[in-house]
Amino acid sequence: MASPLDIQNRALAKLGQPPLRAPGDNTTAGRFMVANYDLIRQAELRINFWNFAMRRVYLNNQVDSGGNAIAPAFGYEFIYNLPSDCIRVAYVNDIYNGLDLAEYRNQDSSEYKVEGKTIVTSFSSPMQLRYVADVTDSSQYDLYFVESLACKIAAEGCETITQSLQKAQKLEAAYARAINVAKSCGAMENPPQSMPDNTWLISRIS
Repeated sequence: MASPLDIQNRALAKLGQPPLRAPGDNTTAGRFMVANYDLIRQAELRINFWNFAMRRVYLNNQVDSGGNAIAPAFGYEFIYNLPSDCIRVAYVNDIYNGLDLAEYRNQDSSEYKVEGKTIVTSFSSPMQLRYVADVTDSSQYDLYFVESLACKIAAEGCETITQSLQKAQKLEAAYARAINVAKSCGAMENPPQSMPDNTWLISRIS
């Protein structure tokens, strides 16, 4: 599997640049990677529900020194801390965030809200959470994630490393193709997921 250095050198190959001999080489490319690799990697993890990065946990709500639940200022009953490696929340208690059957609402009826590094909700403890983790071990990466990440690094670093805006535009297009393939491959690994019914459908069958 690809190491971080392999991924960075894959990006440099797309730029027509020589590879780094070691992480953090004192070159323009090496300095760019030190400053930007982790930021770009985390952004790429956040944009999709990557199968290799999905995690499941049970969470306990925040309590005070007396063991009493700490409630948000208003709206919900409990506060849960997100895992330290959480990049993106996928599901809470397997709630699918789709359309409901209410035609008119004058208040928020959301089951939960992500606020900062917490979730506020009225779901009692223990609460189920599925999330995208900040996976730093590149040996776990899907091959198409590696390819899309390399394309994104190349596109982001193109102007700094090569001073070519024209090449940057081509790399953005290559990235768009790579990320679409990566998402399609990930989706095909899982069984079809039913979409929630909406009011139009219910009205047709009722």
